Amino acid sequence: MKPSEMKKHQTFETVEQLDLHVRSFLRNYKWELSAGNIEILKFIWCHSVKYPGVSFAKVSTIMNATGRSRSTIIRTINRLENLELIKRISTRKPNGKQGVNVLVIQPQKRLSIPSDDTPVDTADETPPTLEDPTCTSVSRSLLHQETMKKQRRKMQIHSMNVQQASSVDSSFLPSYIPDNFHTVAHPFMKLEEIVKAWKCVTQAYKKVNLYSELESYMDVVLDTFKQTVFAYKSGYIKKTFHGYFYGGLIEVFTRQVRREVMADSSNLYYDWLNEPKELHE
Repeated sequence: MKPSEMKKHQTFETVEQLDLHVRSFLRNYKWELSAGNIEILKFIWCHSVKYPGVSFAKVSTIMNATGRSRSTIIRTINRLENLELIKRISTRKPNGKQGVNVLVIQPQKRLSIPSDDTPVDTADETPPTLEDPTCTSVSRSLLHQETMKKQRRKMQIHSMNVQQASSVDSSFLPSYIPDNFHTVAHPFMKLEEIVKAWKCVTQAYKKVNLYSELESYMDVVLDTFKQTVFAYKSGYIKKTFHGYFYGGLIEVFTRQVRREVMADSSNLYYDWLNEPKELHE
């Protein structure tokens, strides 16, 4: 393909913009992709910088570079295309025959960019040491107060119990997050925190061998989330909200498995407590 035609398919003005959008995609979907998917995506990404967003790497080239099979690469490209990160464009050779497919990375509409919301005018978190001759008892006290203020500001910014429902609606969330989970979680946390919370749900579900699809346990998931919010507001959580939520999910999912096993008539159990007395004679 001629350079002029390659440039026509260019989707980003700079490599920095390309990097920003691919990282945003990975931030939203990384836990849904396998290690092979991510390795193949990174190869395509690295070979899309001459004309930012446009890669003309052949499947055979990706195979040689990653060591992945042809079927894995094709499945990965199909998956990335379904997730609206990549678009395939067919090409023609000068003789009119079918050429290689150009892989074009698409801008992400639901761009998620991490940012540091810490006010720039706050004091340094690490105050001068006691050996510093300029650090008097008064200045040490003031620095300590400023440090505590900064920590409180951070807690206010990142703490979920002070989050209010924002003007950003559920359409900005990845489509795989159920609406009922978003409805319950949105009053207490930002959208990026909701994504992390749902990741806890999917990881806990995969860890525990439940009988049914995840959607069948949404009542349990929502109840566990509400209990975690209560524990957080009551000051019972010593570490992180998401860690406590994940642990609670593992516990309730494990209990659910026990109930399902007991309810399954195909599982045989021996009642030692009520066995016939003659067996003991």
